[in-house]
Amino acid sequence: MSRCHGNDAKIREASVNDIDEVYLIERLSFHEQEVYPKDLLKFYLSIAPKTFLVAEVGGKIVGYVIAVIRRGYIGHIVSIAVNPSFRGKGFGKLLMIKIEETLKILGCAVLRLEVKKTNIVARNLYLKIGFVEAYEVPNYYFNGCDAIVMFKLLPECRQTLV
Repeated sequence: MSRCHGNDAKIREASVNDIDEVYLIERLSFHEQEVYPKDLLKFYLSIAPKTFLVAEVGGKIVGYVIAVIRRGYIGHIVSIAVNPSFRGKGFGKLLMIKIEETLKILGCAVLRLEVKKTNIVARNLYLKIGFVEAYEVPNYYFNGCDAIVMFKLLPECRQTLV
């Protein structure tokens, strides 16, 4: 178990050299039927290099976040995970803050994500950083678990969208 915290991490854009470590975190974090294959991770890196970020501590990747921009203004966070040995230390929150900053710079007005209804820790984090729960999608995940779709309007854009 590591004693480091989120503020010990360097957040940077992922590179192809990070894919093996990101894939390991995928395998440690998700059901085997929900793990993104390496080829899909490489695809996301190729289409969204600015929004595929990793958290690195001492040269080791401890977490990642992947987002894509839809319709030119929706930042869709498609995956986020932290190595189980580094959870509860602020790395997930730091990744979310950095991806939000990046998506805002790239012109996004809204952030969107899906989260397992049963993942209370993640849901609470997203609520704490300003996301709202919008609706449920039944049987979204492989094991039949429902998803909660969450959104966050970015502050500078609220007046133009509401």
